[in-house]
Amino acid sequence: QNSAAISYHFGGKEKLVEMAMQRHKETLLKIFTDILEEKEMSKEKVGQFATRLVQYLIQYEGAYRTGRQIEMRNIKEGMESCDREFTGIQMKALKHMIGLLMPQASEKVVTIKAVQFFSSLAYPTIYLDMFGVLEQDISVEVFLEQYINQVIETLFTL
Repeated sequence: QNSAAISYHFGGKEKLVEMAMQRHKETLLKIFTDILEEKEMSKEKVGQFATRLVQYLIQYEGAYRTGRQIEMRNIKEGMESCDREFTGIQMKALKHMIGLLMPQASEKVVTIKAVQFFSSLAYPTIYLDMFGVLEQDISVEVFLEQYINQVIETLFTL
């Protein structure tokens, strides 16, 4: 049966989930490390990053959902050092991006906007995960483009 194949190839269901989540983290880490390599930033680049991230999260919603469940467990039980490091890289990348676009902003403003931006990008994924569809007269692609443009315009207003 399938459970025997999972045990044989992966060492059990827990190991399979662990390996899948590791791959999910590696993909997300690549997206965020790409930001850290940027020397200049524009709203267009922010839009490209945001689109890339949200499309990935929507495409792999199961990994995103499992990741959220693990994060909630970690909050209750205490975050493991690897999760703390991963979260730190995400925040560092977002702060880097916003700092490049808003060099006059204080560290506090940059941090708040980084959290605000990341939270805003999670909403479409959560919505689609919960409800599965948008209004019938709008495609996911059009919705994401309009949504991300609006988030960027709102976010980068001091």
